[in-house]
Amino acid sequence: MARKRLQSYGTEGCWTELQCDFYVEFDAEKLKEIQQEKYSDRVSVYSHARNCINNPGEFYLVPYGQRGRSVAVATWLACFDGHKEVFLLGVDGSNSEGTPDQTAIDHVNRVITTYPGVQFVYVSDGAEAPSDWRNNVNFTRWTYSKFVSLCDI
Repeated sequence: MARKRLQSYGTEGCWTELQCDFYVEFDAEKLKEIQQEKYSDRVSVYSHARNCINNPGEFYLVPYGQRGRSVAVATWLACFDGHKEVFLLGVDGSNSEGTPDQTAIDHVNRVITTYPGVQFVYVSDGAEAPSDWRNNVNFTRWTYSKFVSLCDI
């Protein structure tokens, strides 16, 4: 499905700023906003079983009931869909207050270590990725200009 196409997987409120191809959300209140704005009419929105049951036909069930922080589930979904390069933009392992979220860091790290054949690229012009991620051989860092150059090709 995804091997030869640049696709975007979003979470944590980015839906208000851009249109992703796929979006992961578990919070019922945020899903109501997504429905009201008709975002789920244009984008495949994934959630867990309870939200899918409570909103029939609105959202897709995360395959295999995969659980964890939404950023990790979105990262996993990209791997599950067959991508061999996963670019992490706006993903730094911090919470909404900007402090490190060790659980999110651990969950994303678990995805990185589970898929050694996938190259994970942290895109940033200054901030460092969590050291747990940097310790993986399938993890690297790019600048935004390098990423934009790739997208322009």
